[in-house]
Amino acid sequence: MTTDEPLPRALEILWRDSPPARRTRGLSRERIVTAAIELVEAEGLSALSMARLAERLGCGTMSLYRHVANKDELLTFMLSTAPDPPPTPDDPLDWRAALSDWAAGLWDVYHRHPWVLQTAAAGPPVDPGQLAWLDAGLAALAATSLTERDKLAAVMAILGFSTYGFGAIIANVPAVAFFSLAAATLPFLVVNFPPSRMIMGDVGAVPLGFLAAAFGVALVAAGNWPPWFPALVFLPFIADATTTLARRAWRRERIWEAHRSHYYQRLHRLGAGHRGTLGIYACWMAGTGLTALACLHCEPGLGWPAFGLWCIAGAAFFAAIDYHWRIRPETVQ
Repeated sequence: MTTDEPLPRALEILWRDSPPARRTRGLSRERIVTAAIELVEAEGLSALSMARLAERLGCGTMSLYRHVANKDELLTFMLSTAPDPPPTPDDPLDWRAALSDWAAGLWDVYHRHPWVLQTAAAGPPVDPGQLAWLDAGLAALAATSLTERDKLAAVMAILGFSTYGFGAIIANVPAVAFFSLAAATLPFLVVNFPPSRMIMGDVGAVPLGFLAAAFGVALVAAGNWPPWFPALVFLPFIADATTTLARRAWRRERIWEAHRSHYYQRLHRLGAGHRGTLGIYACWMAGTGLTALACLHCEPGLGWPAFGLWCIAGAAFFAAIDYHWRIRPETVQ
């Protein structure tokens, strides 16, 4: 794979400077996207069609295709445009206030634009609008002096339990406990700053994992969630931990001893770096979480197929890491 592979046209337009859009009978890409967002928020995502949008704009349907290639491209533009920019912290060193403002802002985005959850479930965030929010959330952790391993655990816990909270709202059950756990994750980490021997990776991730499993099983057993929902929400954590444990057990390694063979650890050592590894896993977690919420809210029957597709994607990702790990230079230890 090379860096010269072209981006999809919509992402090319969003990420790179492009010449001013041509105007046709007063139309522009910005006006079309704004009208599409207004239509979806007034009548729902199912009401969006190029013909309906043209009627709303008072133009011919074919005129729209001079500015957007198809409905999928239109949705990409909408998804990047609808959320306002993430809040800028008053004091970047005050991570508690920065993260609280970020979480409140994201909650407001989902409440004002509920269709974003459905549309974003198609995959991890790749457009400037969504990635700006993800980057702002990670930036709020910069002032904590946490190791990147701890930041990864924190991000996965916050995304996972926040998704549980939204899922509880959809299922009409109390959600306070899930949002409380998401909010409590970072204060727990603060008392375990390096060089403390009690870091998140040793004593925090396992209890949080058990809590995620316990809550998931409890709501499935009560009939509030289908079994695929908690499994899909925490799939990146489950897949990495389970596959690594099975591989070490197969090799008859002492699985209770410390190691550096998790896929995220090997990805970092292969050159992705702390920030790259954190970004990849955060996008993966966001993708599975948004997919789970969209299926739960719109079509629960698609839950297992979605889970299977994400498993296939995860297996391909792990296979790529395994391949590059086998051919790595001897200097990578």
